[in-house]
Amino acid sequence: MRVVLAHAYHHVDQDIIGAVVARDIPALQRDLAAIIGDLPAGD
Repeated sequence: MRVVLAHAYHHVDQDIIGAVVARDIPALQRDLAAIIGDLPAGD
């Protein structure tokens, strides 16, 4: 039962993230660029 609930929560999270991303793509791209820019380049 716990696995089923975790799976359902995962889908709810995905839906929420999808809605936020759809609304905030430019901001998200800026954030991602900033995060990627902060990563060490040696990896």
